[in-house]
Amino acid sequence: MPATLTRAPDETRARRARLLQLHHELSLRHFHSRLVRRRRTRWALKVGRHTVYCAGADGVYAYVTRQGLLLSPADQNGIAAAASRLTERGMK
Repeated sequence: MPATLTRAPDETRARRARLLQLHHELSLRHFHSRLVRRRRTRWALKVGRHTVYCAGADGVYAYVTRQGLLLSPADQNGIAAAASRLTERGMK
């Protein structure tokens, strides 16, 4: 058994942290969003009419809407890209 396996609570914390970073970026742009907890361990960010999840595993994450639209990778450059896509006129 490899010692580098990531446990589920660590994955949940990592996804929540990335959603909080996106929430903070949206707050800086004066765009309302709220972090909600779904199904005990799944975190989601409600942005207008969209629900954004942080999907991925083993340290590689991306922001994905409930409809399956890939917003961006969940890294430092991707946070700004995801925030700009969510605040575009067509996404509201």
